[in-house]
Amino acid sequence: MEPVISSSPMKCVNPPVGWMFLEGAPRLLAPDKLRRRLLQDATGDCLDAAICAMQAAWAWRRKRRRYGLPPEVDPLEGWILMAR
Repeated sequence: MEPVISSSPMKCVNPPVGWMFLEGAPRLLAPDKLRRRLLQDATGDCLDAAICAMQAAWAWRRKRRRYGLPPEVDPLEGWILMAR
């Protein structure tokens, strides 16, 4: 029997969900009603959607500069854009 291998959802590589949360959460300034909804959602889907929207807005503001991606990235690969 093979050992069971698990992976933490808060890992910081492939995809870096932990880093996305740590980068996005402090910048998330939301009205009280939205903030309460984010905190009450046990699935984390609302928080995930809010962080994705923030990342998309960050990239869109940099659309004329390759969406914030460095020039040496492979255009055929998928990339997660993050605010720095």
